Amino acid sequence: MNTSGEVRIRRVGFRSGTDAELAALHVVETPVAAELRWNRMPQPVESYFAFAQNLPSQFNDHAWLAESAHGTPVAVGFCWSNAAGDQRIMECDLSVCRDRRREGIGSQLFDRICATTADEDRTLLTWTTSDAVPAGEACSRRLGAQPARANRTSELCLGDINWQMIDEWTKARLARERG
Repeated sequence: MNTSGEVRIRRVGFRSGTDAELAALHVVETPVAAELRWNRMPQPVESYFAFAQNLPSQFNDHAWLAESAHGTPVAVGFCWSNAAGDQRIMECDLSVCRDRRREGIGSQLFDRICATTADEDRTLLTWTTSDAVPAGEACSRRLGAQPARANRTSELCLGDINWQMIDEWTKARLARERG
């Protein structure tokens, strides 16, 4: 494992982030999102800015940016609590560029997230992993996290639907109802 000594981590704004900070966060999140949802269009940076700047005030958000020695964004870490939600819970996200994984950068970000979680007197830290990015589950296992729930997402491309079959099913159901 390489050391991440050449990486600088700094606290940045999300809701209150500058355009430069949000653009840097977007640079990291876009390729990681593409790994998770390879068949979707990337979120435009303007949409990312709008989401960040309009985050409801009930969320207390924290963000960190990891940059290479040359200033290239390589990883981001986020955590947030919900004033209207369970007071024990802090939620988090970590995204590390694929070519920079296993260098300890995610661990450094996770340390900051854990410290913030403790500072806010939260006792439960939650996050999501996906089988599309196996590194997330592997990292979770190394941290000793316990899987709490498995979700499945299904997608259907409307162009792939056999509309004749749907029409036949509909006619058959109507015929049964008339019966």
